[in-house]
Amino acid sequence: EINENITLYAKWTKVNYTVTFDLNYNGSENAVYSVPSGEPKTFPTPIRTGYTFIKWNTIADGTGTSYNPGDSVNITSNIIFYAIW
Repeated sequence: EINENITLYAKWTKVNYTVTFDLNYNGSENAVYSVPSGEPKTFPTPIRTGYTFIKWNTIADGTGTSYNPGDSVNITSNIIFYAIW
């Protein structure tokens, strides 16, 4: 029961999202990061013996949105980026 005027203040915390860099080949280990909502994440440069890295992509077959190493994107949801070799 409230018998007088009061002021209530909201406390906000950023939501963390999971960003996965999938190397996109059998036997590879994914790099997984927890990134606060709206914060940027920079794309790494992966190395795979005997292959040339081409780009990161939002779809495993390379038909989605592409990113280059060093690019960054603000994270607004859980997402997986796939290496295209």
